[in-house]
Amino acid sequence: MELVKIINLTKQYEDVEVVSNVNFSLNEGEIVGLVGNNGAGKTTTMKMIVGLAKPTKGTVLFNGKDIFENLEYYLSSVDAMIESPAFYPFLSGRENVNYFIDKNNKNNRIIDELIDIFEMRNYLDKKVNKYSLGMKQKLGIVRTIAKNPQILVLDEPTNGLDVHSKLKFRSCIKKIIKEEKKALLISSHDLTEIESICDRVLFIDNGKIVDAEKKKTENQFFVECDNCKEVYDYLQSKNEISVVSKENNRIIYVQNDLSHNVVKEMFLNDYKITAFGKVEDSLLDVYFKVTGDNNEEINI
Repeated sequence: MELVKIINLTKQYEDVEVVSNVNFSLNEGEIVGLVGNNGAGKTTTMKMIVGLAKPTKGTVLFNGKDIFENLEYYLSSVDAMIESPAFYPFLSGRENVNYFIDKNNKNNRIIDELIDIFEMRNYLDKKVNKYSLGMKQKLGIVRTIAKNPQILVLDEPTNGLDVHSKLKFRSCIKKIIKEEKKALLISSHDLTEIESICDRVLFIDNGKIVDAEKKKTENQFFVECDNCKEVYDYLQSKNEISVVSKENNRIIYVQNDLSHNVVKEMFLNDYKITAFGKVEDSLLDVYFKVTGDNNEEINI
């Protein structure tokens, strides 16, 4: 079920268009990643989606209603942690959480679960001005989720967290979104994190959403074999196949005509195939293609 629809979202500051005609949706029970370089337009897009910034053109619909015409209605169903979370420094963590949420709407079970997962009980009643960066990030996550919003927007939520806490966050947030039928838009420079929790990933570059599907490797396959010399010669003899690489017992090739079942033919001819499949780009590979960067080592 579609909860939020982003339509031609555009933001211009003076003569500079920092976000340009962005279109996508957020669906119930779905986690969507937003990936891009610094300055690509991620944070500005997120601010418009939660109503913190008004677009120059385009709009955001929530349950079919324009959020900028029904902002009070929308804000009761959305919460966000964008850039660094801000708190009242001379209140405790617990007091900050309680202050920012509707007592009638908060989800006590999830709050308690998060506090335990992040191991916060030993400092939750201390003043926030004594907290480290990681402690503040954990508190920000708890405070954002505690409101029990239907739409969550999190910008670099695990920045400053230790590895253990990051892993706990990934497991917990997936459970919350799926079981509570919420929608989450999340940005992070940690592509492993994005790849591990997201149902979909959007790439933004120079303020525009890039069609990453077109950037993925087309019709590229691999075979692993015991008699690679024979398999290599066989593949080279096929007009519809171009061998990309051969390393140890693994051959990667492109097959232009998919009507011909090459792997089946190799099995029938007793080639010793131990594994085969389609080559899938990692999120990092797609990121390099989208941004135009390369993954070669940079020498300084």
